[in-house]
Amino acid sequence: MLFPPVIGGYTLRAKVGEGPFGAVFRAWDDNAKRERCLKVMHPPLAQDATWVDRWHARVQASMALDHPDLVVPEAVARDAPFAFVVLPCWPRDLRQELVLHGPWSPPRAVALVRRLAAALRLAHKDGLVHADLRPSNVLLAAPDRVGLTDLGWMSAAVATYGPRLGEVIPRLAADPYVPPEIESYAALTPAADVYGLAQLLHELLTGRTFPIQAWEARRADLDALGALAPALHAGLQPDPSQRPADLDGWLALLPPVDGTARTAAAAPTRPAETAPEFAPLPTPEEASAQAQARAEAWDQVVVPTAPRDDKRELWLGCAVLGLVALFVMCGLAGLGTWAWWMWSTREEARATAPPPLVTVPGAPQNPDLLTWRTLAQQLPPDWSDDFADPTSGWPDDNRDEMGLLDYDQDEYVIEAYSADVIVAALYPFIYTGPVVLQVDVRLPSYDPQGDGAFGLLCAMADDENYYTMDISEDGYVSLWRMAPDTLAAIAIWEPLPPQIYDALREGQWVQLTGVCDAGHLALWANDVLLVEGQDPLPTPLTSGQVGLFVNTLSEPDLRVHFDNFALWEMEP
Repeated sequence: MLFPPVIGGYTLRAKVGEGPFGAVFRAWDDNAKRERCLKVMHPPLAQDATWVDRWHARVQASMALDHPDLVVPEAVARDAPFAFVVLPCWPRDLRQELVLHGPWSPPRAVALVRRLAAALRLAHKDGLVHADLRPSNVLLAAPDRVGLTDLGWMSAAVATYGPRLGEVIPRLAADPYVPPEIESYAALTPAADVYGLAQLLHELLTGRTFPIQAWEARRADLDALGALAPALHAGLQPDPSQRPADLDGWLALLPPVDGTARTAAAAPTRPAETAPEFAPLPTPEEASAQAQARAEAWDQVVVPTAPRDDKRELWLGCAVLGLVALFVMCGLAGLGTWAWWMWSTREEARATAPPPLVTVPGAPQNPDLLTWRTLAQQLPPDWSDDFADPTSGWPDDNRDEMGLLDYDQDEYVIEAYSADVIVAALYPFIYTGPVVLQVDVRLPSYDPQGDGAFGLLCAMADDENYYTMDISEDGYVSLWRMAPDTLAAIAIWEPLPPQIYDALREGQWVQLTGVCDAGHLALWANDVLLVEGQDPLPTPLTSGQVGLFVNTLSEPDLRVHFDNFALWEMEP
């Protein structure tokens, strides 16, 4: 789901997470000139006045609580379609900690659960039940800070939708973190948080949630957890009347934490020197200007095209926009929310396109593009992904009859099964200045008849405005600008250098580096400049999301492997 670049006086800088109720962004407060995190409600939910009223009341009640381990909103806005809360930003959450470092030792896990219980006890005194104790709602910071967030969201949803919760918010259907009593529309009591803490404790110890839907068949598995088994048996009971009625009753079943136990965000159980460092929060920068108004400009846009005739075919690809990925369903105009227009006769289209500023090889005429790339070679990336972790943020095991997005043996695979298909994955990040993207690509099999393409996507301001930097199977490189009802060629079908083309045909890895800077684009492969160009439209794109894509034309079946993705956001 796409959000505008500015919401309520906050400029969105990077998406850092997404859950059943909304998405979380690092954002710049344009008035106070400081960085904050915004949790923005999914717009369909923000249209439901009953839900918003209950959510707003519970969030405001949580703001009155004062406990060091509770993260309460600094502000709340309820105006549709973008209701949101404002929070301080934290370096990481418990989900990321578990992914990076694995399960915790029993003393450390119990120490964290006891701290969370102390914070929840205060909320219970004010009649607030959390009921959504998932790892992503537990925030961590060194040396031992813990923060429980999202108090009030789930209880408002349960009060509004009851047993229909899984229908209204499909991601919550059979969610192991949601207390089972919701299915019977039972009122939430502190026993719901007993269940949540027990589920969280199980995941801290084993790295996975307990399959509550298979309670009778799997409850014996809890005995393997030794001294913690009684507390887990009691806390995970599907029937809330069979659980301890309050947190103190459940905590009494836990063994005491000895004096040597590490607490909260202490070092992982494996040696600290082997644990990867967490990237610090980016330095706040002045908020970027709001996206330029484009509506008036489109009437004046003139993109040169040749008249259609019987020799030219139109390849139309229609895309359906997902929460993080773009899966393209093609064949009928109007199926999706955006369209790619491509002419199949390349020589005719090339004759009408503006020439690239620089041909291969050489240095870019725009010195800023080389500056950004050179800086990226000297600095650590702001975000990187070697695709070893299938929960790192890209779409996972996402497929249908048109294509596939998936992690595969520490690589990321995008495959288009059919002709006339685009399959793309967006990285959960919104940049607001020059950006450098880098990724390794390879073709596991080469089709000499293939005419598809693959590459990088940047400046996706919305589902009709973005840039692509692509390499085609038959050895050409192009830069494109998508605008409403228009595909503008920035630089089109420049031949690949022989050494790059041969490497791709032989299945070797090739490193692509793209620079996207306010309508100026450049693409390198293995340190060889392939092409550079400038947006011919009068409204260049200056910010948006980035991603990877694969596109087929007349020939089906194009599979591309990606690895070692990296991103640098530059300060202009």
